[in-house]
Amino acid sequence: MIAHHIKRAGGSFERLGCYILDIAHRADQRAFDRLAGYVVDRIGDGERVVAARVSNCADDDIEMAITEIELVQAQNTRSQSGKSYHLVVSFREGERPTAEQLRDIEDNLVASIGLSDHQRISAVHDDTDNLHMHIAINKVHPTNFRNVDPHRDYPKLMAACRELELKHNLQLDNHGLASDQIRNLGQDAASTRKSDRAIKMETHSGRQSLAGWIEANAKADILSAVAHAPSWEALHKALGQHGLTIRPRGAGLSIGVPETKAWVKASSVDRSMSATRLTDRLGPYTGPIHGYTSPRQRYGEAQGRDLQKRRLHAAYTIERAAKMSARAAALSKVNQAYRDYAVQLRDHYRREKDRVRIQPGLSGRSRREAVGQIEHLRKKACLERDRLRDQAMADAKAAHPLPTWQGFLEYRASVGEEAALSALRSRKAHNGGHRAGRSERVPTELIVRETCGG
Repeated sequence: MIAHHIKRAGGSFERLGCYILDIAHRADQRAFDRLAGYVVDRIGDGERVVAARVSNCADDDIEMAITEIELVQAQNTRSQSGKSYHLVVSFREGERPTAEQLRDIEDNLVASIGLSDHQRISAVHDDTDNLHMHIAINKVHPTNFRNVDPHRDYPKLMAACRELELKHNLQLDNHGLASDQIRNLGQDAASTRKSDRAIKMETHSGRQSLAGWIEANAKADILSAVAHAPSWEALHKALGQHGLTIRPRGAGLSIGVPETKAWVKASSVDRSMSATRLTDRLGPYTGPIHGYTSPRQRYGEAQGRDLQKRRLHAAYTIERAAKMSARAAALSKVNQAYRDYAVQLRDHYRREKDRVRIQPGLSGRSRREAVGQIEHLRKKACLERDRLRDQAMADAKAAHPLPTWQGFLEYRASVGEEAALSALRSRKAHNGGHRAGRSERVPTELIVRETCGG
């Protein structure tokens, strides 16, 4: 799980909202309305939103909440910085926390940066392979109207992410290690910004960035070549095996895929690849002499597989939604039947008590004992009714099982679908083989128990 603050210079979300929603012509729309519109997918009719939530507002209606938040922001006329905070929480592929877990994750992350009392709107998006949650927070406090800028929010969010991963048994992401490596290697601010952009790209698109691809697939070979290559030509040949090349850019060097826009700063891969260190060891830069036409792997090739995986996941989402709808209908039918039965029990024992109360010839003590006996029978009948209802619910769930992403892939692979087989291999490699078979957490239905009346 990764939590990332989406920001730009000055802290305003106006340009971000216009870019995402393509609403530059709507200059009269307020910044928070743009941000909230993206979060709840107002333009796309909510097709990618699977859950939405309003917190700390007087009204749970989205439009009313946006209006209320804008009125609160208008009360602060002194602050010149942005008044909205956009937080994105992305989960590992295949992870499906429950609705209750998502609420707890949201509350704890927002509390970790000191904005728990602030108004916010959140939504869960399921339009990529990675389930992710957008949280739009009003930085202006609803009572004192101070515009609060969280201090050192990134390390606080990363620490909270690690605690929540352990609490909810989620797959562990490498939060602290990545930050420590950046500090220990002494990377400059430009390298850190590049890392932020890669994280942002992966969070929004569900695609792996070039920096992430190199880290996962080519870094070990590249560093070995850097350590042992006797010349620039040998280094070019080693990079060519991965479909990469290295070239000067500004005062440094860049690594990327030829004839594409996929490039990263060489020193962001490793400090041993800085221009100073490479030229000190290999001499002045020289370009490749020979072309290397048969790389073992190439970053661009992964994009076609990503498209296949997204289509496969879309089919899974449709199938899962249909199964969830059928299960919900079955559970609703069972619940309604036992609600009706609860009413029948209540009315029956109420009539029995009324009959005893008006029966002639009974002393007060005998009447009370008879009513008490009827109440005892009523409670016993209610307990039996609850037991039968719980068993019927369990039977309905067993009759309508929900597919998991892992199970869906296994079935599709068993009938010969190559994309599913490739996705299974990728999951096994990504998870080290020991978590791939674990069932996903699925949203649980909230069954409201009705107590029998007296």
